[in-house]
Amino acid sequence: CQDPAAERAARCLPGGFPTSPAGRVRARNAAGAIAAPDEVGALECRSPGLFSAYFGDAEATRDAMTDDGFFRTGDLGYARGDGSFVFLSRAGDVLRLSGFLVNPAEIESFIERNEAISGCQVVGVDAPSGTVPVAFVTIEAGHAFDEAGLRAACEGGLARYKVPRRFVALPEFPVTVSANGTKVQRAKLRQMAAALLRGGTVTSSGGRLDRRKARGRDGA
Repeated sequence: CQDPAAERAARCLPGGFPTSPAGRVRARNAAGAIAAPDEVGALECRSPGLFSAYFGDAEATRDAMTDDGFFRTGDLGYARGDGSFVFLSRAGDVLRLSGFLVNPAEIESFIERNEAISGCQVVGVDAPSGTVPVAFVTIEAGHAFDEAGLRAACEGGLARYKVPRRFVALPEFPVTVSANGTKVQRAKLRQMAAALLRGGTVTSSGGRLDRRKARGRDGA
């Protein structure tokens, strides 16, 4: 939950305070140490209602639980020193670009400010120089796709290492529809991006998703 007395911007951040007074959330940094307040890391949580083990699967339990009883959530975020935390993204979606951890949503949100863009998905692809971002976009009706213009805009507003290596227009994003909602198949986009950087072509299949109405991820 969020503090109802906090400013609106703070209340809108994903995350908040554990609802149980005994609940705890912390982050673990890349070095494996408990992160300092506001330091980004892998989120871990503990509460009275937390399960104790995976039934009949000791290996899965060891992978999921720390020695002191915290659950490894698989999420990236940071603790704020007052008992609350901020969720950033699923750890598997985070890109390591030029040595920095980057939430792809930061790049996506910037690109979506362009009036010609109705939606954007950014994925990372391995290249000889390291991981590079590739942006897939859908285009608003009545607008044309302008890869050079999108690149110029990103170069003017993002750090150089965050500028996508390529921009690709799709009629729609490949998605999976399930009981949990419609989610973009990011694994499929990564395959498409890798093929593109190898000199191949990109084709799209799957259902339609309006990113301004739904921003789900499958974390694959």
